[in-house]
Amino acid sequence: MGKWFTKAVTSVIMWGIASIMLLPFVWMLSSSLKTSAEVFQFPIEWIPKHPTLGSYKLLFSSKYNFGLYYFNTFIVTLMSIIGVVFVGSMTAYAYSKIRFAGRNFIFLLMIATLAIPFQVVMIPNFIIFRSFGLLDTLTSQWIGAFLNPIMAIFFLRQFFMTISNELIDAAKIDGCGHWRICWRIVVPLSKPVLFTVILIYFVSSWNNYETALLYLRKPDLYVISLAVKMFSGEMHVNHAASMAASVISIIPLLILLIFGQRYIISGLTSGAIKG
Repeated sequence: MGKWFTKAVTSVIMWGIASIMLLPFVWMLSSSLKTSAEVFQFPIEWIPKHPTLGSYKLLFSSKYNFGLYYFNTFIVTLMSIIGVVFVGSMTAYAYSKIRFAGRNFIFLLMIATLAIPFQVVMIPNFIIFRSFGLLDTLTSQWIGAFLNPIMAIFFLRQFFMTISNELIDAAKIDGCGHWRICWRIVVPLSKPVLFTVILIYFVSSWNNYETALLYLRKPDLYVISLAVKMFSGEMHVNHAASMAASVISIIPLLILLIFGQRYIISGLTSGAIKG
């Protein structure tokens, strides 16, 4: 009885906290279906009496082409994920399964760079990108995933360390090189942590605002985060339209989280024992 009561109380508390955290999102969705004058009515009308899609139609008008912004963001996010999976997997494999002098020390140095905030390297990066002609290109938004996917390397390396070395040795005896071992054996066994890495970088890339603001100037190249900010600035009196822009910007993230939540915990804890 005591165990059941504790479980019930814990569940009620957790549901209450979850409901409170969801309230701003529910209000945002509700406000996007109202007129601007109805947004700040009190008491709050959670379900609009006369819902309208006028704010959403405005997003895809001739002046604000959010369809193009969505396309740009999907391209950037897709390329970022490809870079993270490709470079991150090979690098993590090298740090976990190939023995070379100074391997652990170099890995620790790489992980230490996570403590360096983006603002410190912002100006040097800008100068480098300008020198290579990458300003005002979508390439500037995803090239970092190919050059420096440190978080992905860390998560993947921790999981790869748990894979039996006997399995790797058996593959070598059968004539497999490191390339085939990495992509035919190690990576397929790492689906939970791989999905977690993809999820983390998908959210990060989709919501990326600082690099978009720094490197992009042409409106045709805007990603969704920059477009929402621009739209909200121009529509500062049309709060319903600003809410609609925010709603459509998080839809892909919600879909990914809903269908992929069962992989998140297993992926984050899979390399926690050994490493």
